[in-house]
Amino acid sequence: MLAKYPQMIEFLEIPQLLNNCIRTFYYDDALKICNFITRFCTRYRSMAPIFENMLAEIDKSKDIMIAQILKEMNTNVQLPVCMKLIDYLRQTDRFTEEQLRVNFLLARDVWFQAAINKNTAVVNCKLRLRTFILLSTKTSFSFFSFHVHFKYYRGVSHQHLRHCDPVPGHLSRH
Repeated sequence: MLAKYPQMIEFLEIPQLLNNCIRTFYYDDALKICNFITRFCTRYRSMAPIFENMLAEIDKSKDIMIAQILKEMNTNVQLPVCMKLIDYLRQTDRFTEEQLRVNFLLARDVWFQAAINKNTAVVNCKLRLRTFILLSTKTSFSFFSFHVHFKYYRGVSHQHLRHCDPVPGHLSRH
C-alpha cells in the first residue's frame, strides 16, 4: 500500500487540477480530464466509494465551468470565440442543441443591453444613434452567422427559438 501512495495522491489531486484548468480558462484540458475520470470512475465505481466521490467532485467542477463559460459569453467576445465557447458547452453533454442556441442568444442579448446602457449617458443624439446602429449591425451579423453555423454546418434542423424552453442554469438578467 505504501508503494502506491504517490499514485493515490496524484489521483486525489485530480479535482484540484481540474479546478485549476477551469480557473485559468483551459477548457479543452478540463474537458479531457472530465471525460477520462468519468470513464475511469464509472468503470470501477463498484470497487470503492472513492470513485463515487470523485464523480461527484467532477460534476461540481463541470457546473462551475459551465457557469464560467456562460458568464464569459455575456461579455464582448467575438463570434469565433463565442462558437468555441458553445462547443465547450456542447462537450459537457448538459445541453440540447436548442438550449445551446437559446444560451447564445441570451448571452448576446445581455452583452447588447449592457453595451447600449453603457452608451446611454451620451448626450449627443447623433453619437448615440450611431452607436446603436453599430451595435445592432454587429449583433445582427453575429446572430445570422450563428444561425447559419448551426443550420448548415452542424446538420441540425431549423426550429424556431420561441418554442424552446428557457435554459436552467443560464445566468439571467433578473
